[in-house]
Amino acid sequence: MGSLDLRRANGRAVANELERRGGSRLGVVFSGFGYSYRDPLLRWTKRAFLEKGLDYWGVDLGYRDDPEFMALEPAAQDEAFEADCAVLVRALRELAEGYGGLVLAGKSMGTSVVRRCLKAGLEDGRLALALFTPGTEWRDFAPELAASKVPAFLAASLEDPHYVKADLAPIRSRSGLRLFELPRGDHLLETGSLVEDLETQARLFAALLDFLDETGRSVEALRRLR
Repeated sequence: MGSLDLRRANGRAVANELERRGGSRLGVVFSGFGYSYRDPLLRWTKRAFLEKGLDYWGVDLGYRDDPEFMALEPAAQDEAFEADCAVLVRALRELAEGYGGLVLAGKSMGTSVVRRCLKAGLEDGRLALALFTPGTEWRDFAPELAASKVPAFLAASLEDPHYVKADLAPIRSRSGLRLFELPRGDHLLETGSLVEDLETQARLFAALLDFLDETGRSVEALRRLR
C-alpha cells in the first residue's frame, strides 16, 4: 500500500493511504474530525470497496492531533478547512483521471468534504456517494443532496441530533438514494449493545455492497453508451 505526498494549506502532511489493484472505479474515504479511516465504519468501507474491485484512497486531515489547528478561533478553523478541501479536490481530480467511476465516502466531517467535492463540479454520471452520520453541516447539505441526481447511500440514526435537525422528508422520498436509517444509535451508529451493534454493521455493509454493485452496473452501462 502506498500514499500520496499530500500537504494541507499550512504545509502539514495529510495522512492518506492508496491501494491500487487495477480497478475501473476509485473508492475514496474521507475521515471524520476525530474518526479515522482506521476506525470501524470507514475501515469496513475500505474492505467493501476492495471486495467489489474498486481501487481505494483514504484521507484523514488529522485536525484533532494538530495543536496549531486546535488553537485557532472557530472562524479561522473554518477558513483552514475550506483551504484544505480545495487541496483535496485538486488531488482527487488528478487521481481520478483514467477511472470510469468514483465513489466518495465520508463520515461526519468527511461528508462535508464530499459536499465540497460536489460543489467543485465533480457531480457527473461517474459519481456515487456513501455518507455515514452527517455532521454539523447536515441541515444545509440535506436539501442539496435531496435535489441532486447523484446515486447515494446514506446511513444515519434517528437518535443522532445532527441527523434529525434536517427536513428528512425530501431525503426519504428522493429517487436514487438508498437510506439506511436506524431508530436507535448515536453518532457512531452504536447503541451500547454489542450484539445489536454487530448485527447492525452486518446489515449496513450488506446494503452497501449491494449499492456498490448497482452503481457499478450503471457506470458500465454509461461507458458502453459513450
